[in-house]
Amino acid sequence: MSPRPFSCIAIALLLASCHAPTAREAAPPRAEDAARAATAGIDDARLRAAAGEPRNWLTHGGTYAEQRYSPLEQITADNVGQLGLAWFYDTHTNRGLEATPLVADGVLYTT
Repeated sequence: MSPRPFSCIAIALLLASCHAPTAREAAPPRAEDAARAATAGIDDARLRAAAGEPRNWLTHGGTYAEQRYSPLEQITADNVGQLGLAWFYDTHTNRGLEATPLVADGVLYTT
């Protein structure tokens, strides 16, 4: 067998494996890109009106007034004893966490 047919087969296989990735094969978005997209709707006007979005906690103190008060009424002095652990995240550190988490549109952000 001459080397020519083998070379043609090898080249054909090599070319067949060289294709542009489809959307399904493309790399997942970087974490920075995903965070930027998720927070794109948060601007100064929304932060100034944060008191009108009690389900969110958009700034360090909840609003620019920094009162650290939530007007939500689902948890009361009568039912607080019924609360339990719903989920947790292991930070793999022995240090305390001292940052106030932010919540925007159902996503919790912390540092």
